[in-house]
Amino acid sequence: MTVYGGYVFGEGVNLANVDLTGVLKPGLYIPDLSGADLSHTIMRGIDLTGTTLNSTKLDYADVSHTNLAGVDLSGTSITYANLNYANLSNAFFENANLNQTSLSFSNTTGVDWKGATCPTGAPATTSTEANPATC
Repeated sequence: MTVYGGYVFGEGVNLANVDLTGVLKPGLYIPDLSGADLSHTIMRGIDLTGTTLNSTKLDYADVSHTNLAGVDLSGTSITYANLNYANLSNAFFENANLNQTSLSFSNTTGVDWKGATCPTGAPATTSTEANPATC
């Protein structure tokens, strides 16, 4: 566990309904947040590269302008969230639920969508070796 700005960060923590804008500044080490409840949390513009977010709740969260490049979001619930302008390049959304999440102007290059529920509510396309799954 790690403490920043009076908030505890670590596996399974509950940071629901928290505005972390200004708390998590560039260069801070963000630990494994697997299984954490980050629903309704504001994390706008935060660099989360190197963080693990698998099986995390991000429902209704504002993660816009955030760097999630290469982050593992497998099995995460990200419904009705704001991921506009986020860098999602090479992120893993395997079996994640992104129903009704906004991805406008986000970089989705190389994202692994295998088994994910897309923002439209439809399942990601089936992946093959030649053609990866898409939303």
